[in-house]
Amino acid sequence: MTLDVRRVDLVPCPPPDLLFEDERDDVSVFGRREFGADDDILSVGRSVVGDQICFQIEFKEPVEPPTGVFMIDPIMKFEIDLDGKTATGIPSRLCAGGEMLGYDASLSLEWRSGQLLDIYSEQISFSERRTLSAVALFDGRVVTLIAPAVMFGDDAYHFVLQVNDQDDGGRDCAPNRGFYSTAQQLGDASCDSVVDSIDAALVLQFDARLIPELGCREVSDVDNNGTIGSIDAALILQLDAGLISVLPGEARDAIAAVTREMMESGIPEEQIRLSSVSAETWPDGCLGLGRPGEVCTEALVPGYRIRLAVDNKGFTPGPDMWYVWRTDRTGTVWRSESISVR
Repeated sequence: MTLDVRRVDLVPCPPPDLLFEDERDDVSVFGRREFGADDDILSVGRSVVGDQICFQIEFKEPVEPPTGVFMIDPIMKFEIDLDGKTATGIPSRLCAGGEMLGYDASLSLEWRSGQLLDIYSEQISFSERRTLSAVALFDGRVVTLIAPAVMFGDDAYHFVLQVNDQDDGGRDCAPNRGFYSTAQQLGDASCDSVVDSIDAALVLQFDARLIPELGCREVSDVDNNGTIGSIDAALILQLDAGLISVLPGEARDAIAAVTREMMESGIPEEQIRLSSVSAETWPDGCLGLGRPGEVCTEALVPGYRIRLAVDNKGFTPGPDMWYVWRTDRTGTVWRSESISVR
């Protein structure tokens, strides 16, 4: 009998700075979708604190820590492509990630491992692995994997996660196809850190069902309307050609803020439509629209100019209107630039 005892100093994990949502009710049991399964992954959040990285995995139902019983405890595998070169490394066997992801680091939680995770990384020597530990913490529906940041480096990386329930044969993948990327560049459907016509072509192929999945699906809905299609491809092409300076999804918080402002003034949401958005740098804290006698901070403020159309046809009487707004990047500060008849 071998007893593995290690001291691991942990820092409380902050809220995720990146959040990847997984499809609900997508657990597969022997190839068939099982609705209402316990081991259904809802989301994967990533945060960094000190010399550790936290992955917070939220499930549909509470998850119990390993008991050490073979064929009862779930198996959780986490495979990471650290160098951003998906064609190199070990071909992933998890979910459909193996179609496009080569990994060079992994974490594995099994029935015999307790709450310590086995670590593999080409960036860490075998002797170092014996001194480093990853830990799994269980808190109701959230399982937090805490790993040493040294194994991830400073660059963006891709990853895929799979959970197997040995008791009923259920399996859930996050994501179902492809992989997540921490690069998180809106419009980068191919995960190559460049937004260009290749991404637009992939989006069109995905929309036409010529390809089953996008490498970075979570950043492909560039207009933030909940679907991925030809409009997203057209916006990516416009950005690549320099016809627009920003994708609508990048300004979603600012767009939501001024839309709420218009709704609070009595304009129904269904009459409000985004016409255009551009990245701007405003001259002061009043966004260049200071009132007489108003004191404005002198620092430059990065933000957006948002043009919204109000369609009154078929709704309330009155002409169609243009509303132009100035905002900061976060949508916490906004001012009306102009209101005019279309």
